[in-house]
Amino acid sequence: MLFLISIYPLYMFSSFTALSAYNIFLETAVETGIIGLLIFCLMLFSHFFRALWILISNLGYENKIVSLSCLVGLSGLIVQGLFDYYLV
Repeated sequence: MLFLISIYPLYMFSSFTALSAYNIFLETAVETGIIGLLIFCLMLFSHFFRALWILISNLGYENKIVSLSCLVGLSGLIVQGLFDYYLV
């Protein structure tokens, strides 16, 4: 925790104290290190490509709808996570 308190002030440009990195990838890298960030990205990409595989496979219509919904939701969380950190 002391590491986080000493790192965040270096990246602040305003007069208030930053509570987090406000980017899910930076936050994951700071809290878990490079290995944790790689595992997190691997998890995201595996879910993303699994959903794409279901969309292009010969599965039923209902499976494709659920897969597309998950893909859109995951994409939205990733884009939102680039600018703010609310996945906790």
